[in-house]
Amino acid sequence: MKSFMNKTVITNFFSLSSLQIANYIIPVITVPYVVRVIGPGNYGLTSFANAFIAYFILIVNFGFDLTASRDISINRNNNEKISEIFFSVIAAKIFLFIVTLILFIISIIIIPRLHQDLLLYIVTYGIIIGNIFFPTWLFQGMEKLSRTAFFSLIARLIFTCSIFLLIKKEGDYILLQALYSGGQFVVGIAAFIYAIKLFKIRLYIPGIKKIYITLKSSFTLFVSSVVINIYTTSNVVILGFFATNVEVGYFSAAMKFMYITQGLFVGPFSQTMYPYIANAFTNSFDNGVKKLKTIFAIVLTLTFLTSILLLLFSHLIISIFFGNKFIPAILTLQIISFLPLIIGISQVCGTLALLNLKYDKIILRICAIGALLNIIFNLLLTPALKGNGTALAWLLTELYISGATYYTLRRKGINLFSWNEIINMRNLLRFRNN
Repeated sequence: MKSFMNKTVITNFFSLSSLQIANYIIPVITVPYVVRVIGPGNYGLTSFANAFIAYFILIVNFGFDLTASRDISINRNNNEKISEIFFSVIAAKIFLFIVTLILFIISIIIIPRLHQDLLLYIVTYGIIIGNIFFPTWLFQGMEKLSRTAFFSLIARLIFTCSIFLLIKKEGDYILLQALYSGGQFVVGIAAFIYAIKLFKIRLYIPGIKKIYITLKSSFTLFVSSVVINIYTTSNVVILGFFATNVEVGYFSAAMKFMYITQGLFVGPFSQTMYPYIANAFTNSFDNGVKKLKTIFAIVLTLTFLTSILLLLFSHLIISIFFGNKFIPAILTLQIISFLPLIIGISQVCGTLALLNLKYDKIILRICAIGALLNIIFNLLLTPALKGNGTALAWLLTELYISGATYYTLRRKGINLFSWNEIINMRNLLRFRNN
């Protein structure tokens, strides 16, 4: 019997998943300690700072994780072209960093909420520097994702050891952010140097025109990323203007654990499969659809089980993981417990299917409507319900995104849902080389 994946993809997925498990076990160890030391209020404050700085990280990334990885995947056997793509993206990210620095200074000046914790935001902003040089998109396009996960693991280990050695009191929340920024910087530079040596990247100095072309090619997906960010990261930011730091802390606790569970499977699966499906569609449309159907069945099954476990054990999770001070976060976690399932569906239908079929503008339109809906839902629900209102707004938005991407594929003649694929999970155990 034929398998839907080759051994390279299987190796990438399981090596990445194994390291991702380690990456996400570390927060299981550190977060309970951190939240108990710095308290719900400061945890909410640092969560707000991270969400705010995420806007600038989004600008620097500019959709390159998808466009650059797609270009690298297509040209993986052309060292000269890979070198050109690599340095063009790095140069574009440096240019975007300068833009974000200007925007950050303006934000600090005009937003009163940022004034009293100015040092916190400056320290958190340092995360961006490491992000510039960490070429996740290169490793992804070359299907060497285990290398990316390895560097991420090193960063987390450095961060973890530093936490237990240095974070001792409530006022250490700024030091906490400084440790995270420093770790990201060191690992980002190390990954940059390692990538150049591993893939034998040759020096290429892009001109202004080349940087412009690089930015232009990613613009549509960048806009998509911006609108997606409105209904993910912006939830914390919007909540921060309607609620106290403590209430932001409750929501952030539930959101943190949901991201941990989602990151154990959906994240590595989507990253591994994106270049693989790109190649499958390049070879044959029918072959690409067939493989998408099996992937969809796997994602649907595992994320459904994950969501059920989150719902049933939410009280135990919050009590053990965050402590009794975070009991109000239990209901929030229950509200968003089915997000792994819903997001898993949109990852397959949107990222793996529609993007690889070059329907970038359709994705942009869906995400733009989702962003608008998210703002409306937040304005209606958050003032009265605080974190639980934000959770409901997030859930409703993700439901729309998943439904819209799935419906779009159906209109394009692609039906991914098949009971036979879901029931016959033996496909997971049969591997072959393409």
